[in-house]
Amino acid sequence: MTQYNPNLYYRASEARKVLGNISANELKLYVDRGKLKKYPPPGKVQPRYRKAEVDALAEEIRRFNAGEQEGETHGRRQASQNTRRGRAATSR
Repeated sequence: MTQYNPNLYYRASEARKVLGNISANELKLYVDRGKLKKYPPPGKVQPRYRKAEVDALAEEIRRFNAGEQEGETHGRRQASQNTRRGRAATSR
């Protein structure tokens, strides 16, 4: 059995902050959906979350949100161009 190293784990409050200041319920959803795993340290009641797993999920969320924002920006730009084209066509 490997020795528990507290430097490799986040407390729930720390994990929630790293994940974008999410609520306790949202953190529980990530665990329930298998995105994160809880690790109860020896002699403690409150579970910990591996930093590597939390950091990887935070990066996944960041990339998803960045892609979503790019898509929204592109979509608005495209709609604006289409609107301008429509106006040009009707004003002829």
